[in-house]
Amino acid sequence: MNRAPHNLNRVLLLIIGIVLIAVSVYGLARSFNAFGTDRAHQPLITPDLVDWLDNNHAWVWTLVAVAGAIAVVLGLLWLLAQLHQRPGAVDWTVGQSGGTTVVSSDGVAAAVENDLLELDAVDHVDARLVGDRHEPALDLRVVIDDDASASEMAQRISARLAERLHPALEVDHLPTTITLDLVTAHRRLA
Repeated sequence: MNRAPHNLNRVLLLIIGIVLIAVSVYGLARSFNAFGTDRAHQPLITPDLVDWLDNNHAWVWTLVAVAGAIAVVLGLLWLLAQLHQRPGAVDWTVGQSGGTTVVSSDGVAAAVENDLLELDAVDHVDARLVGDRHEPALDLRVVIDDDASASEMAQRISARLAERLHPALEVDHLPTTITLDLVTAHRRLA
């Protein structure tokens, strides 16, 4: 699994946490006279800063608004990235004597989807080859009829993969995650 987004989240949250802690510690230290009694009773926004803002209000507040809008957009993009939990697709590199072969993850996914749609009770399949490009795994989202047995369908899907996909890819085992969703007749018509 690609760990880069998780590591980026940890680093960004660590930086934000450190900044917030530093600002909080500064505010507490200043209020408890750590920088002197006079400093503790002074406002954080000095009259000089207020005058400077008043003299430069035309471009300063525009800059603040643009920076705020950028922060909002980046925050929303980050939030949307958190909601997308499915791992990204990756091409599979297979080493062979005399060279390597790259198997397209989209091609594998399309073949698996078409193959599994032939099974009774399967309404929709979304397949993705994930993981490291040298050690891929298969992530399946399968929508089945609500009257089908989930355990039986998982076994049939696993058997179908072992029978058709594994020989095609020339592997003995491909780690697979199968997520089953039940669909009712009402949802099927919609």
